[in-house]
Amino acid sequence: MPAPRPLPDSLSRTFSVPQALEAGVGRGRLRRADLETPFHGVRARPTSFDLDGLDPYTRQLTERRIQAWN
Repeated sequence: MPAPRPLPDSLSRTFSVPQALEAGVGRGRLRRADLETPFHGVRARPTSFDLDGLDPYTRQLTERRIQAWN
């Protein structure tokens, strides 16, 4: 499968489906696996976390929260 098209810069990290459609993003692009769906009608760009600098307890807690989010 080819790489997904980049999203317009006008969209923030989290955006609604109507905002994306208004910005010219197609419905198929909004269904791609690289976007998170925190709520119905809402999409989010993927979040990257740097866990290397955390103490072991905080790192494990953060990893579990990330897994629960996905």
